[in-house]
Amino acid sequence: MARYEMAWDCPRCETKGLLGLSHRHCPSCGAPQDPSRRYFPPEDQKVAVEDHPFHGKDRTCPACDSPNARAASCCVNCGAPLDGAKDVRLTDEPKPAPPPPPATSGNWKRVAAVIALVGAVALLLCLGLLGMEFLGGSERTVTVSEKSWSRRVQVEQYREVRDSAWDEAVPKDARNVSCQREQRDTERVPDGEDCRTEKVDHGDGTYSSERRCTTRYRSEPVYDEKCTYLVERWVDDHAETASGTTDPPRWPVPTVGGTGLGATREGARSSRYQVTVSSGSESWPCATDEARFAAMAPGSMWTTEFGGLTGDPDCDALAPLR
Repeated sequence: MARYEMAWDCPRCETKGLLGLSHRHCPSCGAPQDPSRRYFPPEDQKVAVEDHPFHGKDRTCPACDSPNARAASCCVNCGAPLDGAKDVRLTDEPKPAPPPPPATSGNWKRVAAVIALVGAVALLLCLGLLGMEFLGGSERTVTVSEKSWSRRVQVEQYREVRDSAWDEAVPKDARNVSCQREQRDTERVPDGEDCRTEKVDHGDGTYSSERRCTTRYRSEPVYDEKCTYLVERWVDDHAETASGTTDPPRWPVPTVGGTGLGATREGARSSRYQVTVSSGSESWPCATDEARFAAMAPGSMWTTEFGGLTGDPDCDALAPLR
């Protein structure tokens, strides 16, 4: 793998395009190289490195911040030992976050404004909680003024229906099966590569160019056999309903029977129970279950909590007045 020298610019005398491996100090003013200033040179200015042994990333001298080869034991600039020295940062590594600015009068004003804002929000929350408590629910007595109920029985019929499914899901008792090829899905298929040349900083003042590729994909349809067929099944036909107000709830009794095609049977059942409760000139509908509905005779009195904000009763908390 061919290696090339990184470049750096001297911050003291502004000499440009110094070599990252060969020029550990500026040849114009003697300033030590700052590894954080290394950069990839333009293609027409790159300098190849011949027979350079790579020992790893440079380390920064903890005493004078000069870069040193990984194999060095002492700093080439000041002679300090390199025990515990940290690796230099590569050009493609994210820069560390800058330290927060020192506190100034302007900053203190901003901090004070934030503290005031937080205090105002806390005060509003406290007032809101007090308001909720003040407007909180209260227990009241209501009277059952109306009742209504409805019950529903689904009727199913055994008949021939037309349906469709993918070939492997066609039921065994299907008849008149007809299949045709249809798109069922899509799949990602490799379709070559997208390649680019990237410069890789080795951290010792050198870099290399590497070719990196990623697989490119295209979407292709996936086909299968889709079939239509006739099959005999129980299906919903119609529903029988019953409803009332003063009479006890009852289930409708649909006429069902027969065998083979055209036979009918009872299917799913469903029901609804509702009472209207009132207090003074106001009234509210309340859905309830069958057991409570039976106990809530018209004219009976019940207690429940009323919402402080909505003013509506809690229908689930209705309890007989004792």
